[in-house]
Amino acid sequence: NLRQIPQVQGALVALDPNTGRVVAMQGGWKFDKSEFNRVTQAKRQPGSAFKPFIYLAALDKGYTPSSIIVDAPVTFTDSAGNVWNPENYSGEFYGPTPLRVGVEKSRNLMT
Repeated sequence: NLRQIPQVQGALVALDPNTGRVVAMQGGWKFDKSEFNRVTQAKRQPGSAFKPFIYLAALDKGYTPSSIIVDAPVTFTDSAGNVWNPENYSGEFYGPTPLRVGVEKSRNLMT
């Protein structure tokens, strides 16, 4: 038994990387305390979960952890004319920054 009841709950899905098959799912801490399954019932945005794949692609293309990436405002417009201006969580821009720091700080614009 835990001495301290967790204040935060989360979810985990383990996949077989070769087949994509779900090997395990854990959707919360204790079912009799909360029947809400955070794996199958939570509506979530991908957030920072995709960032490691973007940085891995950069490394694969020749970037290094010391490569300088500009953390600055950027605007994207889709074919329907919708405009998107991504932001860092802090709302600030940090200018030229090593890729390593972008990973450490989970910077949205650098990604």
